[in-house]
Parts: sequence; structure tokens; C-alpha cells
Amino acid sequence: MTGTCFQRCVGMDALNSLHSVTYDLDGKYGTHYHARFIQFLARMQALNLVIGGAMTDVKGDRGRSPSQQSDPDLFLHLVRRTAAGIFVSGDTADARAGSSFARS
Repeated sequence: MTGTCFQRCVGMDALNSLHSVTYDLDGKYGTHYHARFIQFLARMQALNLVIGGAMTDVKGDRGRSPSQQSDPDLFLHLVRRTAAGIFVSGDTADARAGSSFARS
């Protein structure tokens, strides 16, 4: 049956992208993102959890770009970057199915 995919296709697209990107980042910078991603994926599989995705952000003024919104927290955005990592604020849509990568 076609046309009945609900969030799982987007989740699969995200997993495929993360697999490739983490591998490439590790090769270029000597980081360990790929191994951590594989461990995360194995844990999700062992727990039989669904990793879903969403194809939209929260709605603001759809005629404006994210940086032009009257409320900057309508979209996920970088607040500051330090040696400890990045800090974000705002919101992003998620499917609430299994695990979220970013949430305000």
C-alpha cells in the first residue's frame, strides 16, 4: 500500500543521513560521532523503539523566513557557542515517536 507512510519514512531518511555524515565527520576530524550513532541505533533496535521524523517546523508567519519572525523561538536557532558545546533555543517539530534529536 502506498501513501500511508506516517513519519517513519522521514525517520529513515534522517538515519541514512546521520550514518553518512557521522562517518564523514569522523574521517575528517578524528571524532567519534559514528560509533556513538551506531550505539544509539543499536539501543533503539534492542528496545524495539520507532524513530520518527517530522516534515515541518512550528508555524509562525509563513510569509517570513525564520530570522524575520517576531518570535525568534518559533524556530530552533543557535544562541551561543562555547568550548562546552552549542546552546540552542526555540522549537522544532517532532513526531513524538521514540526519540527526538532536538527539542527546546
